This record gives sequence, structure tokens and C-alpha cells, in this order.
Amino acid sequence: LLAQALPRLSLPVHEGRVSIGEIRWQDEVGTDTRFDFSTGPAGVNVPALSSTGPEGRLQGQLRIVDSAAGWQVGLTAELQAAAPGTSLAAPLADSDWIWRQGSARISGQGATWGDLLNALQGDIALSGFHRGAVKTPVNITARLDTHPGQFALEAIDMELADGRVTGSAALSGDEQKQLRANVRAENLKLDFLLPPADKAAPPGMALPTYLLALPGVELDWELELNNLALGGANISQGNISFRRTSQQANLAASIGDGDGGKLDLKLGAKMAPGEPTAVELRTELSNLSISRLFGQAPLLADTRSSGSISFTSQGVGMEQVFAAMTGEAELSVDHRPDRDWNRPPVPEKQFRISGQTKLVLQDKRIMGLQISRLAVDSIAQNLTGSVSLVEGRKPWLIADLASDKLDLDSLRSSSAKAVSDQPDSDLRESLRQLGESRISLQAKSVLIAKLPLSDMALQVTTAPGQVGIERLDFSLGEGSLTSRGEVSVIKDEATFAL
Repeated sequence: LLAQALPRLSLPVHEGRVSIGEIRWQDEVGTDTRFDFSTGPAGVNVPALSSTGPEGRLQGQLRIVDSAAGWQVGLTAELQAAAPGTSLAAPLADSDWIWRQGSARISGQGATWGDLLNALQGDIALSGFHRGAVKTPVNITARLDTHPGQFALEAIDMELADGRVTGSAALSGDEQKQLRANVRAENLKLDFLLPPADKAAPPGMALPTYLLALPGVELDWELELNNLALGGANISQGNISFRRTSQQANLAASIGDGDGGKLDLKLGAKMAPGEPTAVELRTELSNLSISRLFGQAPLLADTRSSGSISFTSQGVGMEQVFAAMTGEAELSVDHRPDRDWNRPPVPEKQFRISGQTKLVLQDKRIMGLQISRLAVDSIAQNLTGSVSLVEGRKPWLIADLASDKLDLDSLRSSSAKAVSDQPDSDLRESLRQLGESRISLQAKSVLIAKLPLSDMALQVTTAPGQVGIERLDFSLGEGSLTSRGEVSVIKDEATFAL
């Protein structure tokens, strides 16, 4: 399309006026839109255009001069704020973005659509606010520059309240188009952009179809983030890059949460015509709360994970690729009641987890993670089994574990000091903050309080302020015990029943 010659505008001589009472696009509305125009052998002229917005009125001119050498285009526009105290017209009451002042001056000349696009130059400025629970001031400026063979938008500068977005973008190439973008965002609180919470919204995360945006265009994008908050996620520092050609795609992201946690992600895909796409995905965690990634309370407060989760896959189409993703997890779980996540870990106080991984998909959404053939090693403990983390399920964490031998005395001695250092109020608060889970354990031999128990069967459920012992069976010598119980916190009192 961009290589096609521009159509000739040898039009009949004519003059006219168009009036439109209301133009609506989603929640944005313009009213009382009018423009005068004239046509002729030399092209199109719009000497006067006007339209009314919620708090401003747009006026401008447009001229397209046609000749054998192509088009010569000129556009000017001014947005002037309405008088102070002017009330909103009824059709404009639902507008989210309120623009009060601005200007644009753009010109260019070319014989093809591509030549005209690359030749555009000028300046754009716009100011107003987003109307939500609070008014968020918005100011935007940008410059169109003429560079040989490319359409360049430079000196992009957007202010959102106390935050700022700066950068540049360029579209280049003749037969093969490439879109490059370099953006820096800092001190942004973007919750005002989120739609109201929808209880009927499906859980999980949609497949990343945005990676397939602009098919046929090579992409080279860089994004730098500093102090960004959106929907409960807080990013103190982050770098994201995405590069895509017709043969391969690579996504890399490094995100810090500002509290000692970090996530590094690398995705690589190789594509060939008529062949399945081969994908590799690796995520590395450092002192990160996995429960927070699922928007859940942790199973145990002051616990974070480090390590890696990797996947490989092959398939045709994004859904098939993600459904076929399998791999391995190598994680260590660290419990630190002192909440000092900047000090080096103590290996003896970590759980090391490994297993085979698979994504959980439902209705074209990523719901969670399944780890099978699980192995847990820590302080003479040896557990096997499986664990699944699925958003929207109650409970969201389900673990089925088994062990030939558990030495709980070793575990108790390693954590006794940490527990004894905690005031009773902190222990009660830890119970209140428990996440939802169901954990089952079958153990052939358990050592606790120097008592050798055998054939233990345990099923525990947790929820905020509650630990339910659904089943506790074991044998000791010639006898056996079958029981159940509950620990709960009501107001400031902790109760235990067995």
C-alpha cells in the first residue's frame, strides 16, 4: 500500500459546507462539527473546520494540492479552552479524556503514500486531563522530523500528573517495514486507566497476542521503567526489549519490585513458513513472592522464592504453543521473619524445590502452573509429589506430598529461634495473612519430639486467620491415632481445637 502512487485529485469545481451534530467514538464525543470545503483540478481545500469538545473548541484548516509530482499537504489546528465555569453539554458528560488546549502544524509532500508519510514534518502539542475518581493532568508534545526513508516521531514528551513518558518512534523500509521505538517512563501511577473492577471478569491472563501485533512489520522496541504502579503491581526499575523479524522473535524483561525482589524473563521463538514455531521461555526469580504474581496471599508470611522456571514448546498458533509448554523448575523457598531480603540467604534455612512444569490453560487464558514429580529437600527432609497454582480456583494452591522419612525435629530446631523472637501479636498477624491452600501429606516415618511416628496421613487447609486440620492419622508403637482440628484467630484471640 505504501508503495502505491497517490491518486490524482482532479475533481469538479465545487464549494460546500458540512454540519454534524454529534460524533461519538466509544466514550469520546465531539459536537457541533462544521467545515467548509472546496474542490477543483488542483485538489481539496478545507479553509475552516470547527468542533466542540467537553472543555475546548477545535479550529483548523486542511489543504491538499495535487500535481503530477504528487500531493502537497498542509494542516494546522488550534484547540482553545472554553471560558471558565462553562458547563458540559449533556452529550459530553461521559468523555474520559478532556482536552483544553493544543496545536498542530503538519506539512509534507510526496508521490506515493510512503513518500508522503516519510516527508511529514511539524509539531504537535495537547493539554488537558483524564476524568476519573480524580482529575489527572495530561500534557503531550511531539515533533515529526523528516529523515530519508522513514517516518519519525521524535521528542515525544507526555506528562501524566507527576509522571513522565519520553521517547521516539520511527517507521522505515521499503519492501520490508521496520518499526523502532525507544520509550522511558518514570513516576507513573496508572490505576486511573484501569476499568472498574468486574466481578464477572475471567481469572488468569490472556495469551500474549500482542506479540503478534503488526504482522509483516519487523519490530525493535525498548522500554525503560522507573517507579511505575498499575493494578497492585509496583515496579521500581525495569527494562523490556522486544525484537521480531520474519524468522525469529526475542522478548527480554528485567523487573525489580523495590523490595529486594527481581524477575528476569527471556522468550525466544523461531519461525519458518509451513513449520511449527519453536519457543523457549525462561524465568529467573530472586527473592520474589510467587503468591503476589497470582494476586494471592502467601501460604506463609515473609516467604519468598528464588531460582528458575523454564519451558520449551512447539506448535502452530499461539494457543497450541502455550498449551504444549513443558519444562523444569529449580527453586529455593526462603522464610525470613526479619524481612531483610538484602542479606545473603542461609542455605540451611531454605527449601529447595525441583520438578517438571506445565502451564495450566483454560479458555485461551493462562491460569497457572503445575509442578509434577516434585522433589523438596531441606534439613534432612525429603518430599516428593505435585503442586499446582491456579488463579480463580479455591484454594488456589493445592499440594499432594509424600515422604519416606521426615525429621521434623531438625526443622523445628532450625526455626525455633525465629519463632521465639516473634511476639504473640506477630504470630497472630501471620495467621491472619495466610493464603488459601490445601496440602496433603503421606509419610511412612516421621520424627517429632523424639517420637518415631509411622504411616502418617495429614491433610491441612489454610485460609486467612484459619488453619484446618482435616485429617491427622498416625501410628506410634502398637497404637494409632485418628484426629482432626483447627487453629483460628478471632479478633485478637487465637484458639485451638482438636
